[in-house]
Amino acid sequence: MATLFINVYASLLKKPGSNIDPGPSDQNWILALRIPTNKVPFRCYKWVLFAISVVTGAQGTLSTRPYTLHPVDFTGGLPTENVSLYYHISEEEKQRMLPIDPEPRLINTNVTSSVATTRQQYFHDSLVLRDGSCVLTGCSKLLCDGAHLISHCKGDMYIKNLTRRRSRGDDHVDIVETIDDTRNGILLNKLTHLVLGKDVAFIVTPNYGMTTEDVDPDESPESPRCTAHFFSPESKVLVGRNNQAIDTGSALQISDSADWPPTILFDAVYASVVLHHFGTNDFKDALSKFTFTKDTYPRGETELKEMKNEQASEAERRQKQEEEQDACQEARRGRRGETREDLLDMLLFVPFANMIPEQLREEVRKAEEKAQAAEQTALVEKVNDWRSHLPPA
Repeated sequence: MATLFINVYASLLKKPGSNIDPGPSDQNWILALRIPTNKVPFRCYKWVLFAISVVTGAQGTLSTRPYTLHPVDFTGGLPTENVSLYYHISEEEKQRMLPIDPEPRLINTNVTSSVATTRQQYFHDSLVLRDGSCVLTGCSKLLCDGAHLISHCKGDMYIKNLTRRRSRGDDHVDIVETIDDTRNGILLNKLTHLVLGKDVAFIVTPNYGMTTEDVDPDESPESPRCTAHFFSPESKVLVGRNNQAIDTGSALQISDSADWPPTILFDAVYASVVLHHFGTNDFKDALSKFTFTKDTYPRGETELKEMKNEQASEAERRQKQEEEQDACQEARRGRRGETREDLLDMLLFVPFANMIPEQLREEVRKAEEKAQAAEQTALVEKVNDWRSHLPPA
């Protein structure tokens, strides 16, 4: 059976940054998202509305027509044929629109300066104090990372401008000024952290378009919830609290602390993953031009290039450092033209010098078995420690 698609079109101004609300002929409808119907995780059209709203950063209405408003039936199930939908937004929303940065998720690099390391350690320790254990699986803090929602390398300017533009509350308590603010992080198991922002994201309900009942029929519509969405089956974590399988629909353990991440940040991560999996190249190109003219990067492409150059320099520095370490190790072992053997290696070899080959092979076999047993013991101890931190069934 052929795969069916929900095609979602978004309209950006032909001249990004313009204050003029264009007429139909001046709108630039772009195929933004191409979503296979078998990838829709929750209430079909409600979820599509939420997805396109967090990607564009504007609240609007899904219509079956491009130039006249003909709202879709949000109570409907999955379509039985290909569907084209158009995301209409008001003039007011167009002026506040701030689409998600289409730049692929940048991998967090190791930070080596003492100041940055101190900030990172404080960030991690603060998350441990707030969350206690993995907010998704409940596993021990020993198996967790302090995971940034907005990637650390995006920097303070990006997260400040993003939260300022997307904030809708009068009190503006959801504005985050620095990238290492505790509100930009959650304590997350290492496996899920590896794919956070690429194959895994979390959806906060109720939100614009969806109630909590839409993600879990057993919950009340207005009950606050943060729900996992695994966009790729291979990214799933198999076991969580009470040995329950972790899958799309699993709930996060939400803290009532004032420094719990604001919805804006969860939405931004979700938008990034939606764009990664369903966004078209034409739409990503259009967003690149749009975001450079907005507040995300005040100095446009220049700032992004500087960020990339800084990351490249850091990667080059680390590679050089590793090469120097390897060179030192080789020199120590006499592998750079020197004939003398490492003294420690010679001392370790003495007990085996007079052994016949059969005895030597037997000693090697025993050493391997001993190493494997030690590794297995360490693994069992780690698992037992993890289980001891799980709440009783």
